Amino acid sequence: DHTPAEAVKENEVPATCTAKGSYDMVVYCSVCGEKLSSESFETDMIDHTPAAAIKENEVPATCTTAGSYESVVKCSVCGAELSRDTVNVPAAGHQYGEPVWVWAEDNSSATVTITCSVCGDKQEAAATIDETVVSEATPTANKVVTYTATATVNGETVTATKPNVEIPNTKTALTLIATGNDGTKTKEDTAIEITIPYTRKNTTALTLTASAENVTYSIDAKGAKIMSVEKDGTVKFTHLRLLTKTAVITAKTADGAEATCKVTVKLKWWQILVWCLFGWLWY
Repeated sequence: DHTPAEAVKENEVPATCTAKGSYDMVVYCSVCGEKLSSESFETDMIDHTPAAAIKENEVPATCTTAGSYESVVKCSVCGAELSRDTVNVPAAGHQYGEPVWVWAEDNSSATVTITCSVCGDKQEAAATIDETVVSEATPTANKVVTYTATATVNGETVTATKPNVEIPNTKTALTLIATGNDGTKTKEDTAIEITIPYTRKNTTALTLTASAENVTYSIDAKGAKIMSVEKDGTVKFTHLRLLTKTAVITAKTADGAEATCKVTVKLKWWQILVWCLFGWLWY
């Protein structure tokens, strides 16, 4: 008789994720090598091997609308679809850029606009303007101000500043020169001062010369007790009052430019004596 050797595996077909496998167990004679028997066996299919999920049927989200896609997992060996899930994507929201400001020519108003870099949506708002005076106008320099614009756009407060803006002086430049009754003459300026001697009532105290035409003159209430000013700038004494020795005369143009002259009356001792004795008649 033959001497059976140990069975060996032959004709093996590995199982996959789509088909069963198989093999034969064969017994040979250990002396002569003759095949004595052969038996076939099946092996079970193996599990699928999931690949990384991929996106299919994608609807991109926009700034204002939600999007979606299907997350699909397939077998990396056979390509069979293993799962499919719908994933919702929320709206992305606008991506607004830096504010863009547009100022009125005279800086009295401003608007701000922001634009979405994705869809081009624009949001616009009017601003409130605050003005900070840096320096007032002078006869030789313009008024300088800083403008600050504040607005609320897309729920956020934004500001912009225009610093050190010169505002051209549209008023007529106005200066005065005062010539006193004693020949004293001041320099030309917007605010001058002069000291003059008292003569007597109804005499000329000083003469004002303005740099502009059609100037109107006024005198402060205290000064009006001792002098008056005429339309041509002539200032006359009206009374002598020992307790009132100063007056402020203001010159003004039609467009609002102003200049002032402060007058101080100088008295001699004998004038005070005369006033005390005869002032009610003479002074």
